[in-house]
Amino acid sequence: MNVIVSVRLCHPYCTICTADTYINSCTACNYYDEMAKLSGTTCNVTCALGYGDQTLDPSICIVCAPQCKYCFDLPESCWDCYSPLLLLPVTTTNFTCVAQCP
Repeated sequence: MNVIVSVRLCHPYCTICTADTYINSCTACNYYDEMAKLSGTTCNVTCALGYGDQTLDPSICIVCAPQCKYCFDLPESCWDCYSPLLLLPVTTTNFTCVAQCP
């Protein structure tokens, strides 16, 4: 019986991918060796714009609220805003994006 084995060579940041060697075709990242994090289908050492870190699973970036350029733990907990929005503290650890200061 002949068995044909197909091996996919993912980008080094990816542990599982859908297309050979492309960094934007990942479904899981090589977090423990490369500290790569998954933002959508891309693995990189930092979260992409519009994504943020989370403490629950640091290998996967969360999708931020539309006004947040970067967020942390919660989609609406902005740490940076898209221009022309301004970062406004809600609490000492939670911020939001507003069009103008109150």
